[in-house]
Amino acid sequence: MLTITANLSQSPAAIIRQMLIDLGLGVNPAPDGQTAIPWSVFHSQEPDRPDECITVFTTEGTDDGRSMHDGDLWHHYGFQVRLRSRDDKVGYAKGSLIRNTLAKGVYMRTVSIGTSVYQIQCIAKIRSVLPIGKEASATKRALFTINAVFWCIQTS
Repeated sequence: MLTITANLSQSPAAIIRQMLIDLGLGVNPAPDGQTAIPWSVFHSQEPDRPDECITVFTTEGTDDGRSMHDGDLWHHYGFQVRLRSRDDKVGYAKGSLIRNTLAKGVYMRTVSIGTSVYQIQCIAKIRSVLPIGKEASATKRALFTINAVFWCIQTS
């Protein structure tokens, strides 16, 4: 029997972070926190290293109505994927790959974080890969964002 909980026990950013890793679009950061692994995926806080990284942030979602039967609120959770790269071309290409995968490769996707299990029904309102310029620091790394919403239920 499927038990559905009304609220998520992890943030939308944490869920999408794990999904990106599960999809092979990025990797877990090094356990020591010091080794810079390209395309490590973080959530809610972006470290200074590695140069090529993905950070997921929770953003405002959208309410889509209520169930006539039980009053449940239908909500799409908002998120932003932020990419950082030493090279504009490489960063934009990675962003395009992530956007296309979110659009075409996510349907009824199960994501597990510890003992919590989530089912991502779909990703919607996926915006274009948006170049937002270079960092102000000496690195001048290129920055990109992708914004979207997703519908998700927690199943355990």
